[in-house]
Amino acid sequence: MRFIWNTIACLTLLCACGTPPRLLIPDGRQRAPANSPEAIERYRATQTQARPPTAAPGTDVQSQRIDALERELHGLRQQLAQATTTASNKTPASSEINDASMIVGTTSVLFRLPQPLGKAACRPGASIQAILAAAALRSNGIVIRGHTDAEHSDALNRRLARQRALCARQLLLDAGVPAQRIQSSYHAAGRFIADNRTADGKAHNRRIDIELQGLDAIALASLTALAAGSAP
Repeated sequence: MRFIWNTIACLTLLCACGTPPRLLIPDGRQRAPANSPEAIERYRATQTQARPPTAAPGTDVQSQRIDALERELHGLRQQLAQATTTASNKTPASSEINDASMIVGTTSVLFRLPQPLGKAACRPGASIQAILAAAALRSNGIVIRGHTDAEHSDALNRRLARQRALCARQLLLDAGVPAQRIQSSYHAAGRFIADNRTADGKAHNRRIDIELQGLDAIALASLTALAAGSAP
């Protein structure tokens, strides 16, 4: 009898172990949609934070050089304006030029010295003269042109234009520029840069042009800083 009860107990246990577990079916109350707008925004935010910063457009070598040139040119113009203002505040000598201008090109720099009526004057203000001398010594070649405001060429204006060119040549020679690097010419009439029918236009047309070749804005800016520091 005891054996029978033990057998029944074992069979009961075996039946209990053989019963499959109850299947749980989710009711959907905890479900979160994967493609909802909120989920998409969260995904984009995590991707943006994880993405390394990329280089801004236009940071190639050419763009960097253009930006550097623009910055140097801006600083150069400010220095020139300051030098001109400083020179104009001083009492000038009779032949001193205080309103000289400088035009910076890609590979050359043009110094323009306005001239008094019927005379040749080659004494720019001290600051401008220091910049001109430093740049001339650094340039590859120099071209000087003397001009008048005459409508037609004659002996008087030819002599005047030549005197202006020679005056500028001597200014550079005195600064230590080798003579073989200087070319000079003169134009007794024409080649105007302003309306020659007005007094202001004539004043602009009476000039000496000194073109320094082989210089750019960056090179000239460094020379300008040095010259400005050495000028009295």
